[in-house]
Amino acid sequence: MGEGGLGHGMTRIVRYYPRALVGDGGMTGAVRRWSRSLSRAGADAVVAFDEGSQPPPSDGVEWVPVRHFGFKGFFLPADLERVLRGADLLVLHSGWALQNVRAAAVARKLGVTYLLEPRGA
Repeated sequence: MGEGGLGHGMTRIVRYYPRALVGDGGMTGAVRRWSRSLSRAGADAVVAFDEGSQPPPSDGVEWVPVRHFGFKGFFLPADLERVLRGADLLVLHSGWALQNVRAAAVARKLGVTYLLEPRGA
């Protein structure tokens, strides 16, 4: 197990999905359910998001807003580095969208393994 996260010595898994709090279907629901399941299994589950309202009430998942820049369809995470420090794994959702390419580059720079789950792409 990794040593990242909240100091508990558990594996820290960051799911990056900017629209994680927008809507209630498809990818949004999958990100929420997978994150809760990871938390219940003992991982330090983090969701890095951009848009939406307040995160759900205490569900064992850490919700971290990430600032983005650019314009609709072409936006990039501006401060993903702070979320990925101490992470063991970054999970990217959808396909090779521009923001995912940037997120993967940040993960590589920090030595964080990343995985693409191309649901809905």
